[in-house]
Amino acid sequence: MSKLTKRAVDALAPPEKGQAFLWDGELRGFGVRTIPSGLKTFILQYRNAEGRSRRIVVGRYGVLTVEQARDQARIKLGAVAGGADPAEENTGSREAITVAELCGWYLTEAEAGRILGRRNRPIKASTLAMDRSRIETHIKPLLGRRQVRALKLADVEGMQADIAAGKTAKPRSAGRGGATTGGGGVAARTVSTLQSLFAHAVRLDIYTQIIPSHHTRGGERSPPNTHGRSPVKLTPYLRLCLAWLLSVVAFALVGVFKSGWAFLIVLLALVV
Repeated sequence: MSKLTKRAVDALAPPEKGQAFLWDGELRGFGVRTIPSGLKTFILQYRNAEGRSRRIVVGRYGVLTVEQARDQARIKLGAVAGGADPAEENTGSREAITVAELCGWYLTEAEAGRILGRRNRPIKASTLAMDRSRIETHIKPLLGRRQVRALKLADVEGMQADIAAGKTAKPRSAGRGGATTGGGGVAARTVSTLQSLFAHAVRLDIYTQIIPSHHTRGGERSPPNTHGRSPVKLTPYLRLCLAWLLSVVAFALVGVFKSGWAFLIVLLALVV
């Protein structure tokens, strides 16, 4: 294993899925990680005083050079040798992050193309525009000051209810009449945005503690307005009955009208 260099980091190709690693041959546990978006991050893996394997982020490649990152990793390993656990310190600072700060991180990274959406592609500009609108209009005013670690199911359900009731309604932009009034659909889509934001934060080690799924999934989506109607689904039994009925009608028409319509109805029965 050779020493980690700028040339080696530049040559590290991003994987199609998951993560790829390149380790330093000089400083044990120091390396670089890349993800499908091409983002490269310096990392340090070590064992704490309890013998547990831990991994922390040292910094982003491009912000730090390889040598700067190695120096920082060496300092952290020195702290580990003295009994410290840098991962615990990082967890404490990350757990204090607010919802507004996490939203700001998401928008910055997504607009730079460093957060991938469906099919491992950067999130579309139109999707980001809708996310920004929901964040600025609903999420930040209602939950922005709350610490992520302190969020509870009741908080997300309360946000959803407030949006549906129009608490975050505001006048429309110039040239459009009326005011936004919220509604169940808007509330459900905002909860979905919050859920996606949390998932990206956990996946990219911005928030190391796995956020309980009930933070977002507990807020049930409002059912679509079907005006009391439900789509009719033809089961195999109903399809057979319908075909039999059409066949009876067709043969009756053959005897009464002797017309070509009977033939068409027979064909329809066979298709059904």
